[in-house]
Amino acid sequence: MVNSWRGLLLGDDVVASFDHGLAFYVVGSLVWSVALLAVAAPLVLRAYRKD
Repeated sequence: MVNSWRGLLLGDDVVASFDHGLAFYVVGSLVWSVALLAVAAPLVLRAYRKD
């Protein structure tokens, strides 16, 4: 996620130093965010409903 923000904010000079293209890091960040949300949301809702 850090490389995606770095590439988006600092531009092409920084992206040229990456091992992969910027899209690889942005898509990876989005996939991880959705995966964490998919795992955490049901757990949080379950804990909230018990109270």
